[in-house]
This record gives sequence, structure tokens and C-alpha cells, in this order.
Amino acid sequence: MENKISDRDLSFVVQGNVAIDKDSGENFTRKACESIRRYFPHAEIILSTWEGQDIEGIPYDKACFSPLIETESIIRPDGKPYFHTVNHEIITSRRGLERCKRKYAVKLRSDMAFYGDGILQYLQRYKKHSSGNYRFFKERLLVLPCYNYRRTKIAYPYNICDWIYAGLQTDLLDLFSIPLEDYSTLRIRDGEEIPRVEDNMGAEQYIWVAYLKKKGHIDKFYNKEKFSSEEWIDFEKTIAENFVFLSADTMKVNILKSPFASYASRPFLSQGLYTNMEWKRLYNSYGGGRIKIVYNPLEDVLYWIFYHLRHSLASRCPKIHCFFTSAFRKLRKRR
Repeated sequence: MENKISDRDLSFVVQGNVAIDKDSGENFTRKACESIRRYFPHAEIILSTWEGQDIEGIPYDKACFSPLIETESIIRPDGKPYFHTVNHEIITSRRGLERCKRKYAVKLRSDMAFYGDGILQYLQRYKKHSSGNYRFFKERLLVLPCYNYRRTKIAYPYNICDWIYAGLQTDLLDLFSIPLEDYSTLRIRDGEEIPRVEDNMGAEQYIWVAYLKKKGHIDKFYNKEKFSSEEWIDFEKTIAENFVFLSADTMKVNILKSPFASYASRPFLSQGLYTNMEWKRLYNSYGGGRIKIVYNPLEDVLYWIFYHLRHSLASRCPKIHCFFTSAFRKLRKRR
């Protein structure tokens, strides 16, 4: 029988800019590291950031600074341009992971914090595998659930949430030992100056696609208007063999700049995240799992109600939708 994973087995890589709240001036990165100290007191903390960042007052064991690199912009599905920071993430994650001295590592954004040690009970938990050729890690990585293409129009295949990964240090280092994206190859539509995600790839998608290319699983890949069911099944097979989808509530982690939003929301309150139950079905179907699943109709009913109510308000009553969205965001920030 294997020993239970403890916080003594963990290295945390807190990567990215030192995150400061624009409204309150609160140092989110300090809160992130303080939360690790509180819930994982014996863990190693590695702060991987950029030259010139002020890290005074932030608790950590090691700090590494990378030279600043160029920043590009990309238009996301909401139609707004954002910084395209995939290369920033790859560099700071890889440099931090190279300095880990523990068997297991947790890579997380610098604006996230824990409110419990939920990840400890899930490391090494799902060990079954199929006899197929979709397994690329020694052990599955714990991640937040990504968007389920059956529920939402904004899902893209091979898009794995990159906010937090937890697993073997060697597996995580292997994941981030990929080429940087060549920004000069990004496709830009005629008459536009900024590339779009739907014509290229966002950070989450690029990391997993680049890794699968490195492993020889994918040759060429680009986003398009419609993907075949075979392509989606291939994606779900890579999910089943290499990841465990856990909600942010289960992991006991939250994003500080917009609490309980996006990947950190409860799946049935989201825009279409996979639930843990849906991951278990993939694990049984494609990953060699033999979990007994007890169907919970309430989860599906709540998912359907919230998802359709949200989109119905957005299309038919945009002012009401905007009011409730704004009020909900303010409520989340008070929690």
C-alpha cells in the first residue's frame, strides 16, 4: 500500500506577474503564497516571475526571475483583445518547475489562492489506464474542468484549463518543455490587425496541442468552424488518460481577481464546464476506469436551467442580463 501524499511531498510554483488588484491595491500574489503556507505548511514555494517585479513581503522559499519578453494581443471569443501570454506562461512555469525538489508539483497562476488542502486526497487516486496509446504521463494531472463542447459554443478541442496543474514534477516539467509559440505565424484576417483565437489557439489550447505534437500524437492542428465527432472523441480520450477534472470547490482554490468565476465556478453555474461526473464517465469509457457511477438527475436539471436561463437573458433581455451579471460579480468579490 502506497503512503498517502502529504504537503511534504509538494512543491508549489506560483508563476506570472506579481498580481495587484487595480481597485484595492491588494497584493494577490502575497495572498496566494500565504494561503499555501497556511494549508500546506511543509510544502516548498517557488515564486517564478519577471525581472523588475517587486516581491517584498511575499513568503516563498525560492524565487527566480526571467527576462521580459514581447507581448502580443489576441481577440478572444467575447470579441475583445487581450494579452496573448502563452509564452510568458511557458517560460515562468518551466523555470519554476526546474527548481522543484519535491516529487509532486503544483503550478498555479499568481492571482489564485487556496482555502483548503483538497488536492492531497486526489493525487495518485485514479490509477487505471486503458490499453490504448493515449497515455503520455506517468500519473494523471489534476486540473480544473474545461468547457464541454456538448454544452457550449465556445469550446475548442484540446483546450485544457491552464490555471492550475497538480501532479508529478517530472510530468509537469515534461508538459512545459515545449516550443514557444511563434507569434509571426499567427493568422490575421483581412482588414484586421489583431489575430483571433478561433483562427489560431489560446494559451490553454496551445500548451496541450504543442505537447501532443511533441509526443507525435498530432501532426498539424488549427481551429475551424466545425470539428468532427471523431476529433472530439480523440480529445476526450486524451482527457481520460492524462487528467482528472476537479471543480475549484473540490480543489479548494479560487481566483482572486474575479472570485468563483469562469473555470473557478461550480460547473452547473458555468457556461458549460465538464462536471466531475462527466469526467468519470470518460474515465470509464476511455481510461480503463471501473468506477460505479450513481446518476444525479438534479445536477443535469440545474445545469440545463442555469445555462439556458443565462443565454436566454443575454439574447432577449441584455439589460437585465447585464444587471444580474454585475450584481453577481460584486457578490462574488465580497465572499
